[in-house]
Amino acid sequence: MKKDVTPVPVTVPDKTIREAGFDSGSNKPGYAIQLDSKIIEKLHFDIKGTVFRGVYREPVVHINRGANHYLACRTRNVAILRTKLEEITRSGDWIVSDLRQRVRKYGDVPPFGLYFKPESTVDVITGEVVIVSAFSMQELAEQFKNKKITLRWQRKDSDLFPMDIKPDYPLEEKLQIQTKNICRWRWLRVLYSFLSLETFVERCAEALSPEEIAKFAAKIEEINKANST
Repeated sequence: MKKDVTPVPVTVPDKTIREAGFDSGSNKPGYAIQLDSKIIEKLHFDIKGTVFRGVYREPVVHINRGANHYLACRTRNVAILRTKLEEITRSGDWIVSDLRQRVRKYGDVPPFGLYFKPESTVDVITGEVVIVSAFSMQELAEQFKNKKITLRWQRKDSDLFPMDIKPDYPLEEKLQIQTKNICRWRWLRVLYSFLSLETFVERCAEALSPEEIAKFAAKIEEINKANST
């Protein structure tokens, strides 16, 4: 509690693939399949310290990490932040998220306490300090394009607007999968938990690789056979 970041132990399972059943309401039980990954996630842990070193001395703090932009201010300077944000997002399609929304809307995304001191957490939750993250959808689409993946999306008044992420390389018919809203939980982490946009693209590209899709398809087949008996 005396440090900005609370370290969280992470246990990596031995098995390459593991499954977990979940209740899908009136339908038969479904399954979540998690494929282990060698990707080292890049999180912008330095944001919290940089914000609170400057937010009480400057009208607006603007931090750029890769494709992610972070802006912060005290409540009384929100108009200045809005003007700065309008300058950054003047052209193209941008996603802008207020980190305070995480507390109210998304209980399964890591809490602020993992990133901020207790006093700083209170300032964010009460709105005394406003922190927003922003990034360009054109930049995201370009990063996917470099991975040979096409991104399409539908504009909606929500962070969780529909996205369709499809590989440009051919896949066997039996490996064709639904790609809408892939890696949705990690998308929320980009918006509210300082996960880099670059890591999100890596995660999606990994999930759509022929090797990983083949593992996924094999596991689905195994589960379906087990259910049929």
